Amino acid sequence: TSSSFVDIDSTMSVSITPSSSSNKVLVSFNAYISNTNSNTWWTRLLRGSTEIGSDNAGNGIDSGGGNASSYNRNKANMTFLDSPNTTSATTYKLQWRCDGNTLYINRVGAVTSRGGRSHITVMEIEV
Repeated sequence: TSSSFVDIDSTMSVSITPSSSSNKVLVSFNAYISNTNSNTWWTRLLRGSTEIGSDNAGNGIDSGGGNASSYNRNKANMTFLDSPNTTSATTYKLQWRCDGNTLYINRVGAVTSRGGRSHITVMEIEV
């Protein structure tokens, strides 16, 4: 229910150690998110603490809304080619925020038997 960006959970975080600092990392995520009313939510992608996937205003890269009378299931997804310029372990994670509602991942509100399987995947691209 945070109006500031917070980590979704540990399942939407992954680390990779590039073998060369000139290599790229392809990041892809697919998140099934539901919310409790008609307010809007946003997601964003980070490398460590650096935002790499968002609009110019910092609002987030994908958003959705709900219906005040029911839970809506939305899908946030993105593929991003990153240049981390390092050979150190690098963590990519997904965060979310909302305006006055409750967000759920991998389920439709309180119904845990309906939803989806969210994932985040990274792949090193040799240059």
